[in-house]
Amino acid sequence: MNTAPSQKKPIMNDDEKTLKRDIGFLGSAFLSFNGVVGAGIFALPAVLYAKFGDFSPWLFPLFGLLVLVVAVPFARVAAHHPVSGGPAVYAAAFGPAASF
Repeated sequence: MNTAPSQKKPIMNDDEKTLKRDIGFLGSAFLSFNGVVGAGIFALPAVLYAKFGDFSPWLFPLFGLLVLVVAVPFARVAAHHPVSGGPAVYAAAFGPAASF
């Protein structure tokens, strides 16, 4: 039985290329935009309650089910493509504007 500690191979050697660790202007702009849009979810329940009253908590699951009516068929069709990137590959059939 071998009692010597196992020697692990390093994940990356010094001579291998690594990813550039830089966010840049566009990346920081998208991060800021994401923060603004993401913070809006905390204001949405108050607006819904003002417009719909006691029915407002039921709107989240109701619209979640409505989104599933579109999302499930899209995901099932995208799963039939043998390459990775399912939904993006499926959307590419509709042109560059749909698949960005």
